[in-house]
Amino acid sequence: MPQKYDIKPYNDLSREDGRLDLYDDPVKRTRTHGPGKRYSLWVQGCHKRCPGCVNEHMLDTDRPGNVQMAPEELVDDIVACTRNVLNIEGITIQGGEPFLQARNLAEFLRQLRSANPDLNVLIFTGYDYERLLELSETHPQILEVIEHADTIIDGEFEREAADREIIRGSRNQTLIHRTDRLKSRDFRRKGRETIYRPAEGVESVTGIKIKR
Repeated sequence: MPQKYDIKPYNDLSREDGRLDLYDDPVKRTRTHGPGKRYSLWVQGCHKRCPGCVNEHMLDTDRPGNVQMAPEELVDDIVACTRNVLNIEGITIQGGEPFLQARNLAEFLRQLRSANPDLNVLIFTGYDYERLLELSETHPQILEVIEHADTIIDGEFEREAADREIIRGSRNQTLIHRTDRLKSRDFRRKGRETIYRPAEGVESVTGIKIKR
């Protein structure tokens, strides 16, 4: 059954060339998108229109100017970030809607787990977990993505239930711990963070401002 804010039926939008379609370059180290030091990436495209969405610029599936990265390119970059001064311990995948690129996302996670099985994986999705399991009956790549995740934060954003305490968007969303890696970790919001991008020589801001 379609969910409340779906505007289209589910379909996998994975690029034929295998690359992931991202809104922008990943943030190579942040503490605002989950527990600990994390590598964070945002996929482009979503079939939901939740009122009050904070990432409206990531909804258009045909947005020009996106960044495309091959799974092996991402994996090499992430592994490098575990070995240098950034010393990340996990990755966060959000958007947009990650599961709209399930085929290529599954390949990326397969390669990442092979290269570094110790990294924890946190995925945000606008689909309810039960809905993802239903969709996986006809789209098995969804199940593969799920099986690679340590924690999934699921559900459509409900503006009237916005959560100011932990990093989920609203209180109806659930933290589903598929492993114990993140189960006892701190998911409280940490506010905005200034990130320095040495390759571009610029600073950017990531995270959501805390409102009490």
